[in-house]
Amino acid sequence: MTDFEVQVANSDLSKGADPSDMPPAQYPQFDNNTVPTAPPDLQPYPPQPYPVQQYQIPPPSYDSEQYPTKEPPQAVQVVVQKQPQNAVVVRSAHAGVPQSFMRLSVTTLIFTLLCAWPLLLCSIPALLFSASSKSKALQGDFETATTHAKLALGLNVTALLGFVVLIIIIIVVRVANS
Repeated sequence: MTDFEVQVANSDLSKGADPSDMPPAQYPQFDNNTVPTAPPDLQPYPPQPYPVQQYQIPPPSYDSEQYPTKEPPQAVQVVVQKQPQNAVVVRSAHAGVPQSFMRLSVTTLIFTLLCAWPLLLCSIPALLFSASSKSKALQGDFETATTHAKLALGLNVTALLGFVVLIIIIIVVRVANS
C-alpha cells in the first residue's frame, strides 16, 4: 500500500465524509519533494544512448579535370551478309480494298424500278459490277476489283442523273399542259 492509500484509509474520507466539511488540517498531506514512483514491473526503460552516426564524404563532382573522358574505342568493321529469302506480301483487309458501291447500286435500282424503268439498263449492270467488285476484292484481285467498282459508280451516277433529268422533263411537260 502506498503512502497516499494509507493516509486516505486513516482519514475520514474512507468513511464517506464530505471533504468540504473537514478542516484543512485533516487533508492528507504529501511531501512536495517526493515523486510518486511506479511499481518495479512498470518502470520505463532506462534512457538509451544516442546512436553514433558515421557520415560519409559525398562523392566529388564530376569535373573533366578530375575524371578525364575515355577515348572512344577503335572502329570495328562489321560484316553483315544477307541471306536470300522469299518475299511475302501481306495486305490488310482494309488497306487498298476498293469500295464496291453496293448500297448505292441497290438504292439506284429501287429508284429506277419505282419510277424510271428505262434506266434499269444502267442500274442492273451497276448492281452486277458492284457484286463482282466485292468478290474480286475478297479473292485478292484488287486491280479488277477497282475497275469493276469504278464501272459500278459510273453506271450508278448515270442512272441517277437520268432519273433527275426524267423528273425535270415530267414536271416541265405537266406545267406546259396545264
